[in-house]
Amino acid sequence: MKVLVVGSGAREHAIAWKVGQSPKLTELHAAPGNAGIQQFAVCHAVSANDVDAISKLAVDLAVDLVIVGPEGPLVSGLSNRLKKYEIPCVGPSAAAARIEGSKVFAKELMDRAQVPTARWEAFSDVQAALAAINRWRGPVVIKADGLTAGKGAFVCMTKVQAERALSALLVESQFGVAGRRVVVEEFLQGTEASVAVLTDGETIISLPVIRGDKRRDENNGGPNTDGMGAWLPVDELYEQQIDEAIEAGIKPALEDMRSRGINYVGVLYADVLFTRTGPKVLEYNCRFGELEVQTLARTLDVDWLELMERTAAGTLGEMTIPEPAGAGVTLALVASGYPRRDEQDKPVTIAGINDAAEIEGVEIFVDHGTKLTGKGERIGLACTGGRVLTVSAYADNIEDAAKRAHEAAGLIVFEGKHVRGDIAAEAGIYA
Repeated sequence: MKVLVVGSGAREHAIAWKVGQSPKLTELHAAPGNAGIQQFAVCHAVSANDVDAISKLAVDLAVDLVIVGPEGPLVSGLSNRLKKYEIPCVGPSAAAARIEGSKVFAKELMDRAQVPTARWEAFSDVQAALAAINRWRGPVVIKADGLTAGKGAFVCMTKVQAERALSALLVESQFGVAGRRVVVEEFLQGTEASVAVLTDGETIISLPVIRGDKRRDENNGGPNTDGMGAWLPVDELYEQQIDEAIEAGIKPALEDMRSRGINYVGVLYADVLFTRTGPKVLEYNCRFGELEVQTLARTLDVDWLELMERTAAGTLGEMTIPEPAGAGVTLALVASGYPRRDEQDKPVTIAGINDAAEIEGVEIFVDHGTKLTGKGERIGLACTGGRVLTVSAYADNIEDAAKRAHEAAGLIVFEGKHVRGDIAAEAGIYA
């Protein structure tokens, strides 16, 4: 099979790396790819968000399957366009991808489908939002309605923090059109986890549950990000709780869309908060999670290409996913200023990657903020800002996986490096 992976982050690096292990693969392409992917695949200088150019590339290459990593192209209709050319695609249509593209759309769907979620209201006016917050008299979470690469959610424990978040979104237009409307929801407490399924439109297969930390700093401080760490297994949740989250939080959403003529194909994962009164869906995502897929790629003993092929072809019922082999821990290495600043004035050299990769069970995945420098024997990697690398470690147990991941992250050096030292601490083992 000829395969095209769309995207340029560590998520896409992990997907391409896993697909590349399939005996069914004959050619692997990426658009635009990154410095890690180009070591084993053909990369094409085409923006992932350019639906026309990606579609033309898929046709010109005569690929048999397209796997879309980021949510942006899906919300823009890439899957729809590929369907016109009869090219199978792992990723939902634009109508289905609205479940991530609009927080308001997702919340309205949850209400319709009776999916348990936090109390919420939508606003486009600061004063109206503040009036509601005053009525609620408690901490809130304020989210931009549109896509913000995981940076548009603000946990506000005080009224002052809420005023600042609303001003940033609705007055200062920090996220442009994506923040013209906001969702204000009650702050809930519990154990947060990523609960995901693969579906071909009919069959639903559950993926292993993963926990993660999204706040930038240790002890869950600092701004929200697209993920600073992830791990599995999640021993603190009972199987019954996970089943309830799927039955109450994911299946009703798929059924609601199907009843409206929207056939969902691909990955649907929910950020679920397991509270004392049961699971609550915080939001939906229409693709593999950043850091979650790296962790899955390291722990699932499955032909990833066959899994993706069957998802797109509607034959997922003939496939099974084994239990994860051992444990996995993934850490994000980011540049100083992240997530507020994506580009550095001057790229800085990254050292220690080879030493880190030699640790047993460790794999390094390159993210957006890394590029190749030099030529020939002098070739190297440089940090350009934002998300730089992810370190993903596998071991028989979570304690050893965490130790390997943190050891590898410590060997990688670049100016301004930031990595959380407490990832997997909530598993109750690593400190």
